[in-house]
Amino acid sequence: MIGPGISIRGTITGDEDLEVQGRVEGAIQISRDLHVAPGARVSASVDAAAVTVQGRVIGEVTAGDSLVVEAGAVLVGDVATPRLVVADGAHFKGRVQMDFEVPALDAPRANTGNRRR
Repeated sequence: MIGPGISIRGTITGDEDLEVQGRVEGAIQISRDLHVAPGARVSASVDAAAVTVQGRVIGEVTAGDSLVVEAGAVLVGDVATPRLVVADGAHFKGRVQMDFEVPALDAPRANTGNRRR
């Protein structure tokens, strides 16, 4: 955890979850989850498994699993993630790239039992 009275400039790397309550400038590269708490400020490129933003993030965000921008949060920057949630009341400015498998259009539909005979 990076507490509310701590400011870090540089690159943060690791293999554990990280909660930012203070300020980070630079880059965050972790293999687990990142939580940016209310009141926290992150000006960095971010690469994490899952990212939840309740504070303010300025920079490119890559989330391998999901990105959630909560109500009252601010995210300015391009994002890449397979799942994105932007809550009502959140502020987001940037581009979104969502890379995921698209089901084939000619795939057979599941039998719903509502066939006419």
